[in-house]
Amino acid sequence: MQTFPADYPWAGNKGEQFAQIGNAVPPRFAAHLLAPYLGAAFDSDDFALAA
Repeated sequence: MQTFPADYPWAGNKGEQFAQIGNAVPPRFAAHLLAPYLGAAFDSDDFALAA
């Protein structure tokens, strides 16, 4: 749900890692929240990671 890649390099102990996840704002979620205010439409290709 947070849209992190499966191989994301987490740092710290388990508690610190959970804090990183909990404090994160997923890019797709932010885009969907902001889209109406920006007058923009997004699709999945807008969030594809460069290889």
